[in-house]
Amino acid sequence: MKKSVFTLSLIFSAILTVFGQGNADFIQGRVSFISSQNIYCKFESMEGISAGDTLFILSDSIFKPAIRVDIVSSLSCVGVSIDSMVFNISDSVFSRKKIVGEKKKSELIVIAKDTIINRDTLSNIEKPDSDQKLKPKQVINGRIVVSSYSNFSNLSPSDFSKLRYTLSISGKNLGNTGLSAECYISFNHSKDNWAEIKDNIYNGLKIYDLSLKYAFNPTTSISAGRKINPKISSLGAIDGLQFESGLKSFSFGAVAGFCPDHFDYSFNPNLFQYGVYLGHHHEAKNGISQSTLAYFDQKNKSFTDRRFMYFQHSNSLVKNLYAFFSAEVDLYQLIDSVAQNSFDLTGIYFSLNYRPTKKLSLSASYDQRKNIVYYETFKSYLEYLIESESRKGFGFGLNYRIAGSVRLGLRTIYRFRASDPIHTKNLIAYLTFSKVPWIKASSTITSNFLSTSYLKGMILGVSLSKDFIKGKLNAEIRYRYFNGLYAMSDVKLVQNIGELSLNYEVIKRITLSANYELILEDIGIYNRVYLSFIKRF
Repeated sequence: MKKSVFTLSLIFSAILTVFGQGNADFIQGRVSFISSQNIYCKFESMEGISAGDTLFILSDSIFKPAIRVDIVSSLSCVGVSIDSMVFNISDSVFSRKKIVGEKKKSELIVIAKDTIINRDTLSNIEKPDSDQKLKPKQVINGRIVVSSYSNFSNLSPSDFSKLRYTLSISGKNLGNTGLSAECYISFNHSKDNWAEIKDNIYNGLKIYDLSLKYAFNPTTSISAGRKINPKISSLGAIDGLQFESGLKSFSFGAVAGFCPDHFDYSFNPNLFQYGVYLGHHHEAKNGISQSTLAYFDQKNKSFTDRRFMYFQHSNSLVKNLYAFFSAEVDLYQLIDSVAQNSFDLTGIYFSLNYRPTKKLSLSASYDQRKNIVYYETFKSYLEYLIESESRKGFGFGLNYRIAGSVRLGLRTIYRFRASDPIHTKNLIAYLTFSKVPWIKASSTITSNFLSTSYLKGMILGVSLSKDFIKGKLNAEIRYRYFNGLYAMSDVKLVQNIGELSLNYEVIKRITLSANYELILEDIGIYNRVYLSFIKRF
């Protein structure tokens, strides 16, 4: 099994290398740095990109706001993720070359997570004649990342250190054919867990994506391997076959395969699943709407473990308004070891983003989905605690550009459950200065007030970010103060947290990054160091 996994990975990489070419029609950029609050995207030229613009995700014709641009410099832009969307350092970004005479302000669109093009130029792309077939064009990008994470303190007799190696490749239309391939593989190890890895390689190896896809035409395709289907993304990765076809505005899909193992994310032949889904897609002047209705049956060995329906809908048909909704309904349950049909709403999520003016944007959400499981994370306990307590419930947000370089943001979360003696309340506020006088830097002041059934506290913070060496080096310093009280034990926790982050482009396509965090408590000192080497191709 170990040999087959690595052999498949090597063959896969060789295929992409043989067919590798760039795309000269686009200006390439990338996600150059990610802090705890901001996402930095770097381009050769920022012409046409302004503060207040929105970056969108386009996945199978679904446009979803992903990043709001707050700050623009000569070579990069800084923004914040919308709805906690996750990005990775060195994700490739592209902006189509500016068309002469274009007067409208550019708007960026992220394609399939890591590709950005200029939305206004989509309508300017030359369309083929009705009798001429549109030939697929090859696009390949990827990255290799080697990183280390260390955690040590004056209270621990031994330090903790972990190494991580990541290979990520995306090859679209290999050899200008309908064949595409993707992989995202990581391997983690430390000096203390080699015995666990020798016992089970998947204690260190994580395969998040390893798949081949062949498109027979623009509406019909089949894929094999481990892959997340964006139309049924709540299922996570699927090991098996996925088929999709369409007719006009409708699409139909069928899936047969296995769920990854719940504990080590390996292949598990006991977790068979199958299902079908029906989708509808509609385009109008202002945007796109898409709906998907799916039915799935998941097994544990030969017994039904879960049978459910899934529905999701995205809509941007109304100008300056984007809505997303998803729901899961369980259709099966065991009561006293007796199988019964049911209709139980087990997960629901709704988000609404509205921009009434160029300066003001509003958002609202409701989240009652299941908890997120992290197979890998570098979050501290405090960060994980705040995230888990702030994700569910009702959320409301406001972002207002006070002046050209000053922006105010507010977000509040409210959650109530019968099992909680105290309702969860969380208020987050920040003030961003994109151009600090005299030093040509950006700064953000933040505050976070949290109240739950077992923790009450506040976090105050300030950060300062600046580019050096013509944008090749980005440096950020940050300070946070946390004062919290655990209600169940009356234990008080006070932390002073300092952080320094550096991101340096050594040469084109090679980047080094470093992050150091110092946590001071009454009982001790904690240190965290994250180092990373990134090679893009």
